[in-house]
Amino acid sequence: MYRIVYYILIIMLMGGSVSFQLDSQNQQDDRTLYRMAQQYERAGDYRNASRLYERLYLRDPENTTYFDGYRRMLMQLREYDRAIAMTEERLERNPYDANLLSTLGSMYYQAEEREKAFDIWEETLAIQPRNIVPYQQVASRMIENRLLDQAIEVYKRGRENVGQSHLFANDLAFLYASTMNYRGATREYLLMLEHTPQQLSFIQSRMSMYVLRNDGLEQAIEVVENIAERNRDKLQFQRLLAWLYREGKDFEQAYKIYKQIDRSQNARGAELYSFAQTAFREREYEVAAMAYRDILDQYPEFERTPHVRFGYARCLEEVSLKADSLYKTVYPVSPPATDDRITEMRTSYDRVIDAYRSLVRDYQGTSIGAQALFRIGLIQYNRHFDLDGALETLHEVVRLYSRGDIYMDARAALGELYIVRGSLDDALTQFDSLIESQHVTGEYKDLAVLRRSEICFYRGEFDEALEELQELVRKSHSSYANNAIELQTFIIENREPALRGVRSDDALALYAQAMHQKRQQRYPEAISSLEHIVEEYPNALLVDDALLTIGDLNFSMRRFDDAISAYRRIQSLEDRSILRDRALMRIAEVYHHGTGDRERAIEAYEELIIEHPRSMLATEARKRIRLLRGDPS
Repeated sequence: MYRIVYYILIIMLMGGSVSFQLDSQNQQDDRTLYRMAQQYERAGDYRNASRLYERLYLRDPENTTYFDGYRRMLMQLREYDRAIAMTEERLERNPYDANLLSTLGSMYYQAEEREKAFDIWEETLAIQPRNIVPYQQVASRMIENRLLDQAIEVYKRGRENVGQSHLFANDLAFLYASTMNYRGATREYLLMLEHTPQQLSFIQSRMSMYVLRNDGLEQAIEVVENIAERNRDKLQFQRLLAWLYREGKDFEQAYKIYKQIDRSQNARGAELYSFAQTAFREREYEVAAMAYRDILDQYPEFERTPHVRFGYARCLEEVSLKADSLYKTVYPVSPPATDDRITEMRTSYDRVIDAYRSLVRDYQGTSIGAQALFRIGLIQYNRHFDLDGALETLHEVVRLYSRGDIYMDARAALGELYIVRGSLDDALTQFDSLIESQHVTGEYKDLAVLRRSEICFYRGEFDEALEELQELVRKSHSSYANNAIELQTFIIENREPALRGVRSDDALALYAQAMHQKRQQRYPEAISSLEHIVEEYPNALLVDDALLTIGDLNFSMRRFDDAISAYRRIQSLEDRSILRDRALMRIAEVYHHGTGDRERAIEAYEELIIEHPRSMLATEARKRIRLLRGDPS
């Protein structure tokens, strides 16, 4: 008896094992088929995908994934009747499935049975009128079919029936923005912000999609100004309005709001400081200076006062630099330090230097003191062209602060100064110290290598210059790689061919000398060296470069007739020069910005367009002609 029972149990176990193995094998087969179906679908082969999804669906009709895949492929193949039939059959078992019903409505819509589609969507919404899910499902299907206005109405209906004023605000805002109703979109985001103030950053990111448009920004500001005025105690609205002003580059209005926020929050300068930092990064230096000045005047005990004072001084420097640049950018080469206008501008930097000197005095030995001292050195060099004073200041930076970026910046600036003074060995010493230091980063080393190669170039040591440039040219990621390639190419292209085994680089050596003189602002001497090239080596490839530089230097010294003469000589080179279009542009700029002769400027721009219609400068020339004529842009 026991033996019989034992055999029965063995048979049952064996049968169960076989059944388990078969089920496991079937599951494995299904997964393989499903992956294949997905691959066909992604490749756009809907016919083969449909066959595989159908096999899976028939094998397991209750599997939602297989059902959706098969239905989706039928719709792609426009076999609407089959897709609708299988969906309606499934609905008989789940008549209140909002997802299935709304999908059926979408299928009828795509099958051109629009009235039937809307009837089904209405049926979906009627199932549970106070449940948000049917509204979400129906609106989603409408959006898929580009029925944006209808989707908006569904969400609004859901909000009213459910009784929550902020419901679907994010969805409605997106739809309003998509239909270019930016006022409506902004109102919805304000509903969200009122209900959950911590969502400010998210709301800003969503609004940024349309405030980039002028009309979007204007409508958003109009709506937010209105609600912010009526809700002065709600900081989230004030912050949003300030952000919109910043997006519209109206930093003065934003500043007024941040002053109110700082007072209402009793932030004692913290909000103003954050705004000032942002304004500085956005190059709104005048407004940033006002914010820094307010902190210094109203909150003398502010914990970051050293940074505020430095920020204020940097703003003063940038404001002076802006006025300086408006003058200098008229010319292709920076006007010499002896220029009357440059001399006048120097006085605008005196207040800046005073601000930096007070920081050096009060914060000696700190990073703020180091940065202030370094800025003084740069102003002495770049703005006052006081080489001796700048050298003394920058040497003090190196002596007091032996590490960090400020040390590396000072070393690099010292090297530049020595190049300008003509002390090339001293310059090499500074750059060698950067290359050899273990504390110096790669970019500074690359700069030092570039400057070393330039020194070799100025000395006429062209083989040594090319050797210095080799490694830097290969560093495509370096900030200085393009400069290295440009210098390398210029040297190689303009070296004279060897004659009887001996190179004659006289023209190139003269040009290198002139470039050093130009860097030293010894403009008359540079012109003399360049004129010597034109006269003594008329067939040299770099004659056009020499003439262009002669023109540029005369232009910057306001010797306009001499500048035009040099540029015109480039035209006579004809096919020997690729700079003829640039020379014509320069002639036009002399008349435009130098002599103020509007008619001749237009004639020169037109000559450029006629003579060189395919030049990259032709488009800019057309813009400038329209500007000079006063034509609408």
